Amino acid sequence: MMTRYKKAFVFIINPVAGNRRHENIEQKIYSYFASTDIEPFIYPTQYAGHAAVICRQLVEQSSPSAIIAVGGDGTVNDVVNGIGLYGVPMGIIPRGSGNGFARHLGIPTSLEKVFTIIEKSYFTPVDLIRIGEKYSVNVSGVGFDALVAWRFQHRRSRGLRSYVRIAASEFFKYQPEEYELLIDGKMSRQKAFLISIANSSQFGNNILISPKASVCDGYIDLCVISPFPKAAALGLLYKVLLRKTDCGPYLKITRAKKVQIRQSGKFYHIDGEAMEGGTLLEAEIVQGALQVIIPEQRKNLI
Repeated sequence: MMTRYKKAFVFIINPVAGNRRHENIEQKIYSYFASTDIEPFIYPTQYAGHAAVICRQLVEQSSPSAIIAVGGDGTVNDVVNGIGLYGVPMGIIPRGSGNGFARHLGIPTSLEKVFTIIEKSYFTPVDLIRIGEKYSVNVSGVGFDALVAWRFQHRRSRGLRSYVRIAASEFFKYQPEEYELLIDGKMSRQKAFLISIANSSQFGNNILISPKASVCDGYIDLCVISPFPKAAALGLLYKVLLRKTDCGPYLKITRAKKVQIRQSGKFYHIDGEAMEGGTLLEAEIVQGALQVIIPEQRKNLI
């Protein structure tokens, strides 16, 4: 039972996120919050999408004070979709391979530091992007990264090294595709290496796609990377490392409220979770829809 004088915080834990199976994080959560005004309730996930199922049940039945996603971007996305527009605040303990959304928000991976942030519970509203019947909070899209996400998702080994190997393997044989775009009512056709529907600045691991993106500006950053010579790849990587991805001839960023993407390709991804299909993707911003716990000093930087 939930103690009356304590705030009920639910921790949704992905036990296999980021290959941290032996971290014993449940005991660390109980130990830290025992002396606070937060009472933790822990729910480990058992399969892909389980976090969303748990969250839907919780927000409909018990309305916890906050739900904390303990995992990577996939777990975060599941929790976001489980919460939906119910208004229950969310926190993040980043334990994944990339942790793109958490990195954008400035949330550390150190458990002691992130526990302190959760205890202080500084909430701020952030935007969501509705894509079909799902919500994206980070970066979604089509093209090369969607293909890599699909390959990565169906590989036993996880982590950055595995992702890089897949990306390198696919890079030299990948052929850019033709897309039809409808951006705030304006139609265009273009060939692209990839198209990202970005809420935050990065995919994860500080690999930036839209360095100036904000999760609370009320806009999608539509990022289109045009076909480029393979010899230019190192230059693009250099710009990623310098956080200057948007300074170059191959990337165009357009801020929009609504976007439609029609493609002939097989794959798309939502916050890194790959899916098959998606001939027509419809995306629109839902401004300030989600309350998220962030470090207070980051309030003007997200």
